[in-house]
Amino acid sequence: MKWEGIILDWAGTTVDFGSMSPVKVFTAIFEEAGIPVTEEEVRGPMGMLKRDHIRTMLAMPRIRSAWETAYGRAPEESDVDRLYGRFEPMLLSVLAEGTDVKPWVPETAAELRRRGYRLGSTTGFNDAMMALVVPSAKAGGYEADFWVSADSAGGHGRPWPYMIFQNMMHFGWSDVRRVLKVGDTVEDIREGQHAGCRTAGIVVGSSVMGLTKAEYDALGGEEKEAACRKAEQVYRDAGADFIIRDIRGLLDLAKAIGMDVKEINASDYNGIVEALRTKKADMAYLGSEGIALANKRMDGNVDVIAMKAPGGDKAKAVYHSVFITRSDRNDINSLEDVKNKKMAFVDPASTSGNLIPTGMIVKAFPNDHLNAEALHVNDGFFQSAIYSGKHQASIQAVAKGDVDVAAVSDQILQSEFDNGNVQKADIKIIASSDPIPSEGMIIRADMDKDLRAKVTDFLLHYDNEDYFTKVIKVKGARFAPASLADYKPIIDLNELLSK
Repeated sequence: MKWEGIILDWAGTTVDFGSMSPVKVFTAIFEEAGIPVTEEEVRGPMGMLKRDHIRTMLAMPRIRSAWETAYGRAPEESDVDRLYGRFEPMLLSVLAEGTDVKPWVPETAAELRRRGYRLGSTTGFNDAMMALVVPSAKAGGYEADFWVSADSAGGHGRPWPYMIFQNMMHFGWSDVRRVLKVGDTVEDIREGQHAGCRTAGIVVGSSVMGLTKAEYDALGGEEKEAACRKAEQVYRDAGADFIIRDIRGLLDLAKAIGMDVKEINASDYNGIVEALRTKKADMAYLGSEGIALANKRMDGNVDVIAMKAPGGDKAKAVYHSVFITRSDRNDINSLEDVKNKKMAFVDPASTSGNLIPTGMIVKAFPNDHLNAEALHVNDGFFQSAIYSGKHQASIQAVAKGDVDVAAVSDQILQSEFDNGNVQKADIKIIASSDPIPSEGMIIRADMDKDLRAKVTDFLLHYDNEDYFTKVIKVKGARFAPASLADYKPIIDLNELLSK
């Protein structure tokens, strides 16, 4: 989607890593009042107008109960006034010391402007606070094109949508569906939802994550990943449309191809190919056998524009089909031991889960004069043969003893180990294939040339590690240039086995 504009939050999003300034002051004013509060309680309403934030905290059951114990009555509006009377001067004093701009914000803002975007903003601060934040941020290299606080929206802060509407009026943006609201709190997401915008939550340095820069930098790789995953789940639960690790993720979201992109999930490879053939889909991410199948069914009206590769290195864009069994199966140690066993393939159109292992078995048993059909029936070469539908399902079937042997992708097997879905000690590999070209992104060959160029450029420059780790399921992978010729060996093998 081509955005009309982008609206950013301030603390925790573009400045003040971790949104620590207001957290410290909220904690201090409640401490002064004799009501110690936890950081979790403080951060719950983050993003709201500060007076509303205090009111929301006082309504929390534990804090309300503690207040009643300390003062012999429930909190009143006069208590909100008293606490806010301490909060504002304390926060102004903190803000007067300067506000650090978050990493990569100036560079990202400059690139977005280079692409023609204007940057609006909303905030939980009031005008007096912003009078300190704005010049400090400018000195640090960041400046929004427009900012508005609840003071200019009738006192209606988040989650009310009126500050977003003020931005739209200022810039002349006409369609809320083409405005992206970006923030670091649940209230930012709610603000965007109430306005009808698309929303994006920033993970690193956010209030949702709740870590200072020093605390975050001190974490190990696995600890950082765990902290990020925890924050991401908060945004998912809030219904955010997009989740980005840091401000640079906006460059992915803002890289327009001039039209909406809709994701279609099919139950199997055949469904994906059929969607391409009937023009219900323009592009698809498929394994080698799926690409060979699409090429055959669409009479060559397909092309490959990118393929998965570790670090974007095409020379490493290969994986393997592996035969696996349980580690305690002492009777199964090589390919020669699979005859008369219970076998799990993945899908008829799976490269590593069907095509390649079928060819390997045919080659391993020349005297049996096998063909593809003979390997996929019960009480034939195998005692039983099934299609599990997914590599993960085949792996689990082996682990549980439902089948004796399965053929799967070595990369997906490793991912299952890494994610703790199966124990590595419980599985052994008894055979491995020659290298197979990695999964690729294919398009219909009749796609508009300009659109093809934009999509290809987007994929080859896409650098969102979260996407490659969680969706592609290979940490450190990127897309590398590719063409249909890279898959010719698989296409030829497919033709041979189908005879």
